[in-house]
Amino acid sequence: RARRPALAMLLYVLLGRWLAGSGIAAGLAGEAGAALGPLAPYALPVLGLVSGMVTGSNVGSNAALMPVQAALGQAAGLPAAVAGGLHNFAGAAAAGMSFAVTAMIAGLAGTSPARIWRLLWPSLLAIPLVGWLWLSFALPA
Repeated sequence: RARRPALAMLLYVLLGRWLAGSGIAAGLAGEAGAALGPLAPYALPVLGLVSGMVTGSNVGSNAALMPVQAALGQAAGLPAAVAGGLHNFAGAAAAGMSFAVTAMIAGLAGTSPARIWRLLWPSLLAIPLVGWLWLSFALPA
């Protein structure tokens, strides 16, 4: 039973290594940093949230986008621990509200995913807000 989840995690790790090793992560981060300018650090919690929602796993979220997030943080002049911490927080917080999890809950509860999303939106909104608040204290003055 563990074969498919283990394969999925392996593929996320391989994706992360490929992104980092090929220079794609640095390229994406450089372009995002140039496009967003001084607002680039504020994209970190949003990207972490999206990554957690799509993968449904903090491990998958970290494996898939951590190289991009680390490079974006570096391009924005942040310490590596700040960028990694923001991504880890947002990915973990959003993983429990992923598309797959909400579909499973809707199926088990016999309701529509839309009803669940209406209940979740305040929690989803809180993730980047908490990340931005924390980032405002972490950025150099």
